[in-house]
Amino acid sequence: MQRAMEIAANNNIEEFEEFWEVYDQEVNRTADILRDFKNETYLWQSKVWPEMVTSFCMNDTIEKGKDVTDMQAVKYNYTSVNVLGAPNVSDSMYAMKKLIFEQKKYSMKKLLETLKNDWEGEELMRRDFLNQSKYGNDIDDADEMVLRVSDHIREVLESKRNIKGFHFRPSLFQYMGHTYAGQFVGATPDGRKAEEPVAHGNNPMHGRNTNGIAATVHSFCKIDYKKYQGGSFQIELQPSFFPEGSRKGDFVETFASVFFELGGVQINLNTIDLDLLKEAMIHPEKEEYKNLVVKVTGYSAHFVVMDKKFQEEFLQRVNYSSL
Repeated sequence: MQRAMEIAANNNIEEFEEFWEVYDQEVNRTADILRDFKNETYLWQSKVWPEMVTSFCMNDTIEKGKDVTDMQAVKYNYTSVNVLGAPNVSDSMYAMKKLIFEQKKYSMKKLLETLKNDWEGEELMRRDFLNQSKYGNDIDDADEMVLRVSDHIREVLESKRNIKGFHFRPSLFQYMGHTYAGQFVGATPDGRKAEEPVAHGNNPMHGRNTNGIAATVHSFCKIDYKKYQGGSFQIELQPSFFPEGSRKGDFVETFASVFFELGGVQINLNTIDLDLLKEAMIHPEKEEYKNLVVKVTGYSAHFVVMDKKFQEEFLQRVNYSSL
């Protein structure tokens, strides 16, 4: 997106759809680079990083005596790609569409200059971009942008073929890259500063989904996850969320049933006291905190042994304290 913005600034692009065409070209160019990189790795992957357990569970690999990553084991060798930051791109696109292309309040050149300086000295401008409608609040206009961005990256990746002849398959999910990506990506037009993480998978960016759980679920499930390799929904609940005397299992069962009926495919659920986690960060040596386990993304971990960046990212998520 950064390169597309630079091209737009240098060519005086004034219409959003024209900007989208430049963005499309840059995404395709990046996907070509990814394809070439992955093809190089496939030449040696079975020798240095075989998938032995996976190979034991697949048809044809044992019969052939080939690891599933081997060039000659081509029956299953599509390329999986975990897509990172789609909500940030869509929120950025929406904000630029409104403030630059429709309202003409800022120029693309001014935005680029401000982002390079991590919004320094331009807090009012940052607030303008931050306060535009955001994905995760069941606002169709904003949610349609994340649908467009997600569908676009899927279509681009599916148009590419690896050296084995199989297309690329995207997953709207990331294990841990979102935590560290921010410093490499830099500030973004959605109002995000460079030191902040990017969105986890296809969940709304931290703190952006302010209209409650139902709105967040409706936004999230507008995407057709059958077209992807998946996309996990992350939800953090405070113990106070559950009314006194209620059965937590009943709520989780009802919530999960509705979520899956709407088209969701996976839930990562935490119920834990935020204040307890904050204390555990300060005093990790205390025995009472050593067994605190959280669902980070697609895996669980003891909170006190997690890298500090992961702890901070976890605490920045929206934690619901009540219905």
